[in-house]
Amino acid sequence: MSGFERDLRTIADRLELPQPGRTRVLLELAADLEDLEQALVAEGVPPEAARERALAMMLPAAEALEELEELHRPLYVRLVDRFSDPARHRLERMLLGVVAVGLFLASASWLSREQLFRDPAPFLWPLLGLGFLTLAVSAWKGFQLLVTKDHRPGQLRRGLMLLPALAVVAIVVGLGGVTVDLYHVAGRLEADYSNEAVQLLGWLRRDSAMLSVALLTCSIAGMLWLLIAAGVARVEQSEAELLAGIQDLSKGGES
Repeated sequence: MSGFERDLRTIADRLELPQPGRTRVLLELAADLEDLEQALVAEGVPPEAARERALAMMLPAAEALEELEELHRPLYVRLVDRFSDPARHRLERMLLGVVAVGLFLASASWLSREQLFRDPAPFLWPLLGLGFLTLAVSAWKGFQLLVTKDHRPGQLRRGLMLLPALAVVAIVVGLGGVTVDLYHVAGRLEADYSNEAVQLLGWLRRDSAMLSVALLTCSIAGMLWLLIAAGVARVEQSEAELLAGIQDLSKGGES
């Protein structure tokens, strides 16, 4: 491993900037180091000495890194820095809760106009709970990715797989609800065949609505997962480009 690569990796580990700014800053630093080293070698300085001088002149100190992080911090982070960590975490949870509850209430209002709650299927309420959880998880990950821009590798994919899991669970709950409701209808028909048509039509109406909610929840969870995963993939691609760029520049400096 060359001196440039080792020192650039050290700077990369210490520099906490959102992508793609982190990649841009570090690759510009790597290019400047290489250019300065080549200029010093052209002036007759031995390669090893040129590399050491380039590092001494260009490598930012801890204070410079802190100033750089302050300059590139997201607006939201600067606004909430006045609060202590516990207060900030409570504020973030409250904001996410308000957004999720608002989306849930808007969805419930729309569903109520469709008379979904007049004769609800037995598993409708668990499905609505899954829908609320889907919105909450999506709001949390979107907030992390776009607002706080916490792009640390260990945090990017944390909790992301909850969304496809919720999509699968919604379908399972919907199909299970249809089965349970049909079993109850069959029991009532066995006791009394006089209102067979009413019982079957009621089952069909209830469970078709419930399956619609299950499919809608599954679709929304899948769509939001794809959108958030695409954003995470872009951040990870920037990180991979950073590592590849450092390695390429370091190899170029060795040759």
